[in-house]
Order: sequence, then C-alpha cells, then structure tokens
Amino acid sequence: MTPDSGGTLTIHRAGLSTTIQDEGRFGQLHLGLTTGGAIDGFSFRLGQRLVGNSFESAALELTLGGVELSADIDLVLAVTGAIVGLSIDDQTVPMNTTLRLMRGQRLVIGRAQGGSYSYVCISGGIATPPVLGSRSTVVREGLGGLNGDRLYDGAQLPVLPPAAEPTYYRANRSKAHKSDQLLLRFIPGFQYSLLPASSREALVSNRFQVSHQRNRMGVRLEGNPIMTGISRLWSEATCLGAIQVPPDGDPIVLLNDRQTIGGYPKIGAVLSVDCARLAQAEPYTHCRLEPLSPHDADRVLWLHQNYERELALETV
Repeated sequence: MTPDSGGTLTIHRAGLSTTIQDEGRFGQLHLGLTTGGAIDGFSFRLGQRLVGNSFESAALELTLGGVELSADIDLVLAVTGAIVGLSIDDQTVPMNTTLRLMRGQRLVIGRAQGGSYSYVCISGGIATPPVLGSRSTVVREGLGGLNGDRLYDGAQLPVLPPAAEPTYYRANRSKAHKSDQLLLRFIPGFQYSLLPASSREALVSNRFQVSHQRNRMGVRLEGNPIMTGISRLWSEATCLGAIQVPPDGDPIVLLNDRQTIGGYPKIGAVLSVDCARLAQAEPYTHCRLEPLSPHDADRVLWLHQNYERELALETV
C-alpha cells in the first residue's frame, strides 16, 4: 500500500466514524452518485492551507473525534474543525496550527468538545486510489476512501511526503459570536409558492431544533410540523441544502451524502455555508429558516469566500 518514496499512516483507534474526504465527486449525478466530500468545506480548506496542499488533496474526516494515529515517516499535519484536545506523545499541541509528527510518534485526538466534524490534513495528502475523480468516501455507495468504507482500528493508509520543506502556520481565527440559535438562510424553490400562506409563515417564524436524526446524508429539524398541502410529486433531482418536507412535517436539510433524487416537496435550498454550520451543530441546537433572494445569497457567499481568502495565517 505504500507509494514510492511515501509512507504508511496507521489508524490505531478509528473512533465513531472516520472517513477519507476531499472536495467531492463531481459530474456523476447522472449515474445516481452523490458528491460526498468534506462536510465542513471551510475547515477542510483551512487545514489544507495550513499544510500547503491543494484543495484536491484528501484528508481524514473525524466524527466526534476519539482517534489515534501514527506513521512510519515524518509527517506535517494540521487538525481543524470541531474542537478536540490534541497531544503528540502526551505533549499537548494546538488545533489550527501546522504540526510535525515524527516517525513513530502518536497523535491522540480527544472527543469533540464543540461541533461534530474534525479534519486531519497531511502535507502531501492521503494517496488512496481515486474513484471517478475523487478519493471521497461515500459509505452508502461503497465508493472511494479505503474500500469504500469507514476506517477501522488498525487500518493502514498510504501517504505522500511533503513536496517541499513546509512553512509552519497558525490560523488567526477570531472567535465566532455565540448565538442562541443557528440561522439557516435558503433560496426558495418553485414548490415554496405552492405552500399555503400559513405554512410559509410558519416555516420562517417557527423555531426549530436539530434532532438526533443527523448524519452526512442530512439533518432533520424538529418543531411545529409544516403542512405543505402537497400530497404527490414525481421524484426529481436534489441538491446540497435542499429542504425536503416529508408527510410528518419535520423539514430535512440534505447534505453531502444525500440521495440524488427524491419525491418529497422541496421548498428551497440552504446556502452551502449554513449547511456546514448545520452539520457541525449539536442536537437540540435551536435554528430558524430565513428566505433570501438569489441576489442576496450571492452577496452572502461572496462575503464568506472573501473572509476565507483573507483569513491570515501567521508563521510560528
């Protein structure tokens, strides 16, 4: 499994659900294959910047932490995303910072203390074989990653060494203002206009909460049920952030590993930046939905992309 001049990463403890993810598998929806990819793109890209990788490189995505690993070569890596405690051979080290893991040393990643998904980005990248243009794992379809499945205790992964001597950085991230609720901004779809006026009003005035029914496919929101009045639809294509409303009235926001078609009413699509925040949100987090025009959505996404481009990396 070890590539030429590369090495092997050993997963001693794989945690609840650890997979290999990159930006995603695009251009395959006509085959019924979803995009997959890192569910928190911002944290994923930050980690790749910290280790000098392109965004096409593959990383580990950890669900709720609890992972331990080592390698048979020296590695340069960074851990981003959900807040976790980190140590290398019992020495505490920081998140959002370029780190060196020497051959044989163990990186221990504790349980998530805030958020759900963390990323371990390794300079040079994880070198499992690409499938249809991506290394991203989609477990339901058995594609990508290591044999199309979650990693397991003892799994070994091929890694490439850094292309050049790395620069060591830390991300100068300001702490986000903690709100008592998560705002999910969405662009209404054509079925939004088919809802009764009372249901449209309830959709934007209700205060929902994130349920325990949440994974990489989607997140169910619980609250006062939304009655669409739409009893039958032909199945049609879905997209990232699509808000489906099943007969029980609890909206489901579809995420990276969503099904490619669905027959429930789809009242709009949540912006990608808010999808990432929703994926990171813990159960019982309060949230509300807010419709935006396509023009205003473009402005929100431009501001987020500009923030990401301008995020300073300080040398250490």
